Amino acid sequence: AGCWVTSAGLPVYFLGADRRRVVLNLWHGIPLKKIALLQKNVSKFTKMYFNQIFSKKYTAIITTSRIFIPIMAKSFGVEEKKIKVLGQPRNDLLWIKNDRKNILKSMYEHLPYYKKVILYAPTFRDDKGVTLFPFKDFNINKLNDFLEEQKIVIFIRSHKSSYIKNTLSKSKRIKFMNNDKIKDIMEILNIFDLLITDYSGIYIDYLLIQRPIIFLSNDNL
Repeated sequence: AGCWVTSAGLPVYFLGADRRRVVLNLWHGIPLKKIALLQKNVSKFTKMYFNQIFSKKYTAIITTSRIFIPIMAKSFGVEEKKIKVLGQPRNDLLWIKNDRKNILKSMYEHLPYYKKVILYAPTFRDDKGVTLFPFKDFNINKLNDFLEEQKIVIFIRSHKSSYIKNTLSKSKRIKFMNNDKIKDIMEILNIFDLLITDYSGIYIDYLLIQRPIIFLSNDNL
């Protein structure tokens, strides 16, 4: 192919790719914490891997603001002129009208009656996992009672590289919405009435539709 578009990294077999090929990286959100080459404890091999091989393959990397130009350039080891401020194509999905009732019905066979739906989307935490409700006095029964009274269902979307420490599957009003339900959450992000997150970049996408956001984090960045 004459053009390669990715929203993550480049595969290993790309090492021998033709340099004349156009390679665009859309990335998959706004980096609110250090990524790629800017992360702590990046090995010399990884730096060489980026700087000498992959970084040279990119034709352009997309970002949303001039503020992020130097950040993205340093993260991927490319010249700033290769960072293009074009916005993220995936945000166009926010303006597509979705049928919430039919979407959720197609995913879950038994879903209780609801008036509001909440998306809880914590970010990637290496191998530390996620404590979803990090409160000493957390009581699942009280939460269930509240959700039942208010007719709310919470859908938990964990990062594909994370695992969930809390066992909440017994609750009828707390459902998991991972890749087995939908691979790209952006396709239905606009069906949710409220977002709960920590410092996942998904909140920046959600800001565009001007709905409430709750930030819940119990670790150090």
